[in-house]
Amino acid sequence: MNNDRIDFISSYCGGEEDDDDPVQNDWNGSAKIALISLERSEAAWRVIAQATSHEEAGSLADAARDLRRLTLEKFPRAMSFIRPGFDEPWRCAPPSPSPELASRESAAR
Repeated sequence: MNNDRIDFISSYCGGEEDDDDPVQNDWNGSAKIALISLERSEAAWRVIAQATSHEEAGSLADAARDLRRLTLEKFPRAMSFIRPGFDEPWRCAPPSPSPELASRESAAR
């Protein structure tokens, strides 16, 4: 895999620009999405390779792995980026039932 591709992505995503926050910035957010996608892609190609014994699927899994490694080298803080609504466990908790619903459920018991 060629580093020119990662450099292109870096330039395209703004990875060469200065930003106030070294982690919470556009290029780390974009890189994190790419890294997650590459990880899932590699896993999927490995399953296909095992199920079909096709060498091409294994080669695609290796390519995804290599691109993920290069992306991590170029954007070492990407996985620390917090995606609003996705990486915030305190926002993922199920909402509490309304007092009206809670009292109806208690009365039904």
